[in-house]
Amino acid sequence: MQNTFVKDLNQFLLSNANVSRLIVGGDWNVALGTFDKKGGIPWRPTTYRDYIIAMCEELDLIDILRKKKPNAKLFTYESKPLKMKSRIDYFLIANSMSHLVSHVNIGISIALDHRVVRLNVNLTPNKRGPSLWKFNNSLLLDDEFVSLIETSYSAISEKFCELDDKQLKWEMIKMELRGLIIQYAKRKARKSRDYLESLEQRLAETETFINNSNESDGNLETKLTIQEQLKKELQYLYEKRGEGTMSHSKLRWTEQGEKPTRYFFNMEAKNFNQKTITELETSEGVKITGHKQLLQEIETFYQNLYHSEYAGSHELFADFVHSVQHDKENLEGELTSKSAVRF
Repeated sequence: MQNTFVKDLNQFLLSNANVSRLIVGGDWNVALGTFDKKGGIPWRPTTYRDYIIAMCEELDLIDILRKKKPNAKLFTYESKPLKMKSRIDYFLIANSMSHLVSHVNIGISIALDHRVVRLNVNLTPNKRGPSLWKFNNSLLLDDEFVSLIETSYSAISEKFCELDDKQLKWEMIKMELRGLIIQYAKRKARKSRDYLESLEQRLAETETFINNSNESDGNLETKLTIQEQLKKELQYLYEKRGEGTMSHSKLRWTEQGEKPTRYFFNMEAKNFNQKTITELETSEGVKITGHKQLLQEIETFYQNLYHSEYAGSHELFADFVHSVQHDKENLEGELTSKSAVRF
């Protein structure tokens, strides 16, 4: 029964929840590790416990109290007859939200055998910045996009025709094309979102009319037909969005009906969150989570990383550069039998 509950819960959350903003808590009736039990029968992993761990791995959930207090011996349940204490009540939260938790602890309760778990969460996340741009190859099926690139390439190539370095010329062309592609993709995505919202609004208005109509209403059949057409069109658009999300979620293959579309949206969000810096520890051991503090710490880190500590004579450095250039000229010369013998 417990194993079935966890499997059903896992499937329900995948299909209906945004797992990147998920908090699940309660009496799980099992300790996750040996550190969470004292007395009684020695702790050992059970099938039910393994199902919970598997669910956490798939949904990227963490036991937030154990993360915040890895060495604390805290228990939520006590059985005096068995002389046993355990921590079987806990919150599992999305790993990407762990930095939003300001406090988690176990407190006093009026219940006879259980204690309360207190969780404080700051639900004001850091502002997302622009992510790494990647070309969406589905644009190659867009005739308007293909025509745009074909007509733009010649003009861009002509713009850099005076560059003798072919590699530099190609990089400059790619840079110009990248700007065009990003603008086009954003414009197309905005147009698609607006159209999707208009369809959803039209469907909502149609369903409101149907719900408030009588069977004798002459326009009812027409509205029912429109409702079906709108649903089919929305279903098609949702499936197209799902196909793109399957690609973004980096899953190698899928079968029709194997996983709900919501699953792939969750995997895409999970991949994004794994590449997002939400918490850093400074060289002094202080943890920071604020958006401005994170940016400042990253800037300081790279400034120190690439800061030159050379304090010698500038004349010696100039001589070193000159010798390197001289060696470069010799090494790039024609390879002869005499130089080969030397090496």
